[in-house]
Amino acid sequence: MKTIKIKDRDDKVLFTHTCDNNNIRITLEKALCERADLYGADLRCADLQNANLKFAWLKNAVLRGADLYGAVLTGADLRGADLTGANLEDVILIGANLTGTNLTGANLRDVWFTDANLTGANLRDAWLRDADLDGADLTGVIINNPLKKDPEDKVVAKVINSFRERSEQGINKYGTTLQRDDLSPLEWMQHLQEELMDATLYIEVLKSKLIKLEIKEAEDKVSDVCD
Repeated sequence: MKTIKIKDRDDKVLFTHTCDNNNIRITLEKALCERADLYGADLRCADLQNANLKFAWLKNAVLRGADLYGAVLTGADLRGADLTGANLEDVILIGANLTGTNLTGANLRDVWFTDANLTGANLRDAWLRDADLDGADLTGVIINNPLKKDPEDKVVAKVINSFRERSEQGINKYGTTLQRDDLSPLEWMQHLQEELMDATLYIEVLKSKLIKLEIKEAEDKVSDVCD
């Protein structure tokens, strides 16, 4: 067994956790650990969602696979920390020091890196979509896929393209977009009702065609048996 004591920089114990050495899982949801001393701490797979870790000392800490969703790490010292595969979505790292930090394969979506120091950080295969890097020092950063995308759903992509094409057709036909302000809510409702009425008619047509198709297929099967 292993006991981890999380202290602030005045050596005051903020949190104590006893766990199996081979399975360290710490739950600190919405914890208040501002200025916590976590130097070299082993926090693999820790649940640190929404934790307040402002100005925390996390130098050389091991946070592989940790969940830091929504955590606040403004001004934190993460030099040399290992955050491989960690979830940092929506994390605030404004002014943080991430020099030499390992963020390989980490989820960095919507992270605030404003004015952060990322010198020499490893961002290989990290997901940086919508991350704010304004003013960040990216000197020597290792990166190969800065805008890793979600796996594309071809059905969704096809529908999106259809919406775009229909929008273009509408603009060409009516000379305006749906942002028009010349129709009242009641008039919009009238348009919707008419469209739904048309849709009902289209469904009825398709049902008729499917019924005819099923009848024909049944007749063909009977004919094949008779032959």
